[in-house]
Amino acid sequence: MKPINILRIFLLVLIIEGVVLLFTQSVWVPKLVNMILVSERRRDPDTAPIASARSLAIFRQLTANDSYATVERLAGKPDRDIGSGLHIFVYDLPDGSQIYIGFADLNKLIYVSHVFKDGRPAEQLAGPQN
Repeated sequence: MKPINILRIFLLVLIIEGVVLLFTQSVWVPKLVNMILVSERRRDPDTAPIASARSLAIFRQLTANDSYATVERLAGKPDRDIGSGLHIFVYDLPDGSQIYIGFADLNKLIYVSHVFKDGRPAEQLAGPQN
């Protein structure tokens, strides 16, 4: 068999394999991403829980006397700190809503608020009015 024919067969196999991977990506891509995320968490166990693993129930456990260390132990590191003067930690939830946790210092939280995806307040989970 000529070398050019071997090359053509090899390229045809690669094209077929690429088309199969393209049509089956909804099966293997999430598994690959999950495997990568799991391996990253093994290397750095201090990373925050993935947002999809967070639930509102975690934040319902918090009280106005909890410290930042308690919040981090239950919910992981926040996704953002948007405060200026106060710490306002933002945790993203899988449904697109968010949890806002306010601290004047990191020893005692002031409030925990659940906010809908569109920015409307959902409920106060801890703090004033609770």
